Amino acid sequence: MPGSRFQTLLVDASPRRRRSLGELLAARRGRVLHRARSTSALGLLERVGADLVLVSAALRGYGDVLARAAQSGLEIPLFFRPRAGSGLEDGVPYLGRTRFGSLKFARQLLQSCGTWWELQSSEAPVHERYRKLLNRIGDGLLELGPDDSIRWANAAIRRVVREERLEGMRLEELVEERDVVCLRAVREQQRGGVIAPFLVQLRRGPIVEVDPTPRFGPEGAYLGTSALVHLDSSRTEAELEASRSLVTLYSLASALSQAFGVCDVVHAVLKAARSLGEYAAVGIRWIGEPPRTELREGATLSARLEEAIAGFCDRLAPTQNIRVIKDPEKDPDPAAGIVQLEGYTGLACVPLSAGSLRIGFLWVLATQGESMNREKNSLLISVGAQAGMALENARWVESRLEEEATRRQFYRDALQAVTRGKLILCEYEELEAHWEGCGDLLDSLPLAQKADVPQARQRVEKCMQVQDFLPETIFNMVTCVSEAATNVVKYGPPGRLEVRVDEAAVRLRLDDVGPGIAFANLPRAVLMPGFSTAPSLGLGYSILLELCDRVHLATGEKGTSLVLEAARQAPDPLDAFVGLAGGIPSF
Repeated sequence: MPGSRFQTLLVDASPRRRRSLGELLAARRGRVLHRARSTSALGLLERVGADLVLVSAALRGYGDVLARAAQSGLEIPLFFRPRAGSGLEDGVPYLGRTRFGSLKFARQLLQSCGTWWELQSSEAPVHERYRKLLNRIGDGLLELGPDDSIRWANAAIRRVVREERLEGMRLEELVEERDVVCLRAVREQQRGGVIAPFLVQLRRGPIVEVDPTPRFGPEGAYLGTSALVHLDSSRTEAELEASRSLVTLYSLASALSQAFGVCDVVHAVLKAARSLGEYAAVGIRWIGEPPRTELREGATLSARLEEAIAGFCDRLAPTQNIRVIKDPEKDPDPAAGIVQLEGYTGLACVPLSAGSLRIGFLWVLATQGESMNREKNSLLISVGAQAGMALENARWVESRLEEEATRRQFYRDALQAVTRGKLILCEYEELEAHWEGCGDLLDSLPLAQKADVPQARQRVEKCMQVQDFLPETIFNMVTCVSEAATNVVKYGPPGRLEVRVDEAAVRLRLDDVGPGIAFANLPRAVLMPGFSTAPSLGLGYSILLELCDRVHLATGEKGTSLVLEAARQAPDPLDAFVGLAGGIPSF
């Protein structure tokens, strides 16, 4: 559709957003009309019409504009979020509508300015409304559910795959086994916002290009995909291999962004390296770490071959360039003869680095000569470029976590020793497990305002009196809960108080949602009288330790949780005798 004839109606009460987005859209092609209110937009739709309507989700009455747009023939609903850096950093999205005949141009326009999704419509799906037209198209069309199950397919794709009934089948059942992994990777990429055409080999047909368009509901839920399948039979095996490799690199980037820890990163890198060339063996030699290796089923790696690979990597270290043995029989490197004797046809090694820091090597062993070609080696370099920084970052994070765990254990042991076992520093999970075994829950009270503090004292006192605790013990625990509850409502609301009792003791649990106590402040917070770590529990720990028999403490980003414990003590026989005698006898 010529740009001069394509007309967009932009409705937004914000002049700044209207101006910024309007200029962005107009610069691409077409005419943009601006309106600030829904009433004026309704009038314009009746008089002039539009090919695309975009309404700010923050506009009062946006639903009326969209309803009128639907009545005027814009039957396909869209969700649009402008790209960061477009002058619309407040993140307000737009709801839109376009007509079937303008859909392709509307998608291109929105994609050039941000991110769009086709929303689920209450009307019949596009393929139901335009079944006859879509069945006459030469390319294949597929409507897929969120699990890639086929909901509808046009006549063109049915002729190629030659299946009696496609509805209910999964797309994976139509492609070669090797491309099943590709489909799964693409599905994950789509949900993460990466959308690009890719090639697959049909089991009963040619190599085809699949151009997916994911569909999302109004709340952002993934509904499935509308896929255009280009049935041009001129695609070559080389193009298919390049597409598979590109998907592998995309998948590696996605996997590395979600990896947590060294093991996850190593697994993602080795999996990507193997997928690129279907290598028999892949491995990582990492300075300061044990080597990691993955073998294809049936492949072996002898001790002498491992030693040869290690030497091969070491000889590469000074140059930091990729090194490849393509023909072991002619290559002069000492490792070539052993590679050949072990039944392999090639060895490649890629250096791994993080900035200027050299950290190790990624190597692969091949049993097919084509796995060592220039294209595969270039892709292997790409994997190595991602792997080096990701591995070093993962190792750095793990070392910091180990240091933190060691430091926490040190504080835990030291504080428990200094307080003679009265203070138990624990993790949230440990505190939860301990709390569940503390007897019956007698009472619970939210702590949100100052008026809740005296109520907390009264509730604790009543619970302990009913359970026949000694007056001194009741006084001590009421004092402790008053101190702790005051800090909860003052520094970390909303919080909570819970009371549990069993045959051995009473336990009071208090939680806040403050930032927790920094570990550097823990010794002073719990041992120094009057020390405060506001805004969280921290004032008066010396009182708690003096009056309670035991204190369990968990603190961190989630807030601070305390379990205060007082044992149920039997009356001293001497106190009972003195009470009966009316005082202390004189001698």
